[in-house]
Order: sequence, then C-alpha cells, then structure tokens
Amino acid sequence: MKTGIYRIWYNIRGLLFFLAVLVIPALFLFITKVVSDRCATGRLNVFIREPLFLITLNYLLIFGVYFILKKIFTIQICLFSAENWFVTMGKAFRPALISFFVGFVSLIAIIQIFEILPLPESVKSWMKIPNQGYLELFDGINDKNALKIMIWFCYIIVVAPVAEEIIFRGFLQDSLGKFLNKFNADVIITSLIFSLFHINSLSNALYSFIIGIFLSLERKKSGYINVSVWVHVMINFTGLFYGILVNYLSNN
Repeated sequence: MKTGIYRIWYNIRGLLFFLAVLVIPALFLFITKVVSDRCATGRLNVFIREPLFLITLNYLLIFGVYFILKKIFTIQICLFSAENWFVTMGKAFRPALISFFVGFVSLIAIIQIFEILPLPESVKSWMKIPNQGYLELFDGINDKNALKIMIWFCYIIVVAPVAEEIIFRGFLQDSLGKFLNKFNADVIITSLIFSLFHINSLSNALYSFIIGIFLSLERKKSGYINVSVWVHVMINFTGLFYGILVNYLSNN
C-alpha cells in the first residue's frame, strides 16, 4: 500500500509543485488587487496596480513558495546540478545561438505570412504586440527613469529565466516526463504550456513555443536546468538588446 502511494507521489509531485508555484502567487495577487480596490486610497491603489510592483510581488511569491517546498521536500526537489555555473554557461552558447536564430527567423516568416493572408486586422494587430516587460523597460528608457530601467532589465535577463525554468522545465517537465517520454511528448507539451503563459500576443506565444522546445531539449539532455537557465538568459538578453536597438532607431 505504502509503495503504491509513494509511486503515485513520485509520478505527480512535479505537477503538484508546478501548480503550487503558480496558483499560490496568483491567488495572493488576486486578493491583493481585490483588497486594494475596496480599501486602498487613490494613490495607494495606483501604486498597487503598477506593473513593476505586481511583477516584483509575483516573483517574491514564486521564489518564496519554491524555497518553502525545497525546505520541506529536500530530497525530491533537485533541479540544479552541482556543476560549475561558468562551465554550464559555456555549454549554453551554442544552443542559445541556434534557438534564437531559429525562433527569430521563424517568427519573421510567420508574421509575413499573416500579413499576406486575408485575416481580420485585429488578428494581425494581436500578432505584432510586443512583450509587456519590454514595453515597461522602453517606457523607463523614454522617461529616463534609471531605477525602473535597471529593475526591469534585471527581471527580464535574470529573474524571469530562473523562475520560468524552475516552473516549466523544472517541475512541469519533470512530471510529464514520467508519463509522456516517448516522441518527446513531454518536451512538446511543456513548450506548449510555456507558450500559453506568453500569449499577450500571438507572436510572443509562437516565439516562446519555438524557444521552449530548445530549452526543454536541453533540460532533457542534461537532467537539470542549469544549461536551460543560461540559454534562457542569453535569449532574453539578445532579444532585449534587439528591442532596445529597434526602439532607439524608431525614435531617432
């Protein structure tokens, strides 16, 4: 009986951790918004609804839940290898370069196809909406708000890749891999779910799906998320650099 229960726990623990890291912060943020609408004054309500405050609170909650789970289930949660981080960084350059190139070229091609097809203008517009984090960073640049720029830069380049790799390639893919390991089904489903969390625009979701495939393959190859974290960091940095360059050229 105990063996059967442990087997079930072993197979679904990653999925439960995945849900916990997503649901608990989301629930807390929802309650925060509701309370602010009913109780907060004008300025306080504006501050609480500021994207920078919400994303900061969200990341604090995500990492808080992760460390609590890791403290309770020390043996079961082993997402990072003991390999030197500079060594894993070296391993990430090639897959980062390939995945960014494939994702970028594929996205440009898909956008051009959407332009040619007789689709509603609303769909074409949805295709072109940029990443929300990038928009916030560009607002900081245009407003010459150095603090806002540094915080968003840190979130996009460092915090988001680590958090998303823990959630998707760490917990979710670990669980799916125990049931759907054939034909890389775990890789495809993880990437699909990953893309749905980036669906503020269709282009962002499609790009995230393509990049997610490469990230999940790296995680599957090594068994840990060290390399996929570095790949994610490099891709976000490259994409952000490109976005800043385009934003600068368009304003000048």
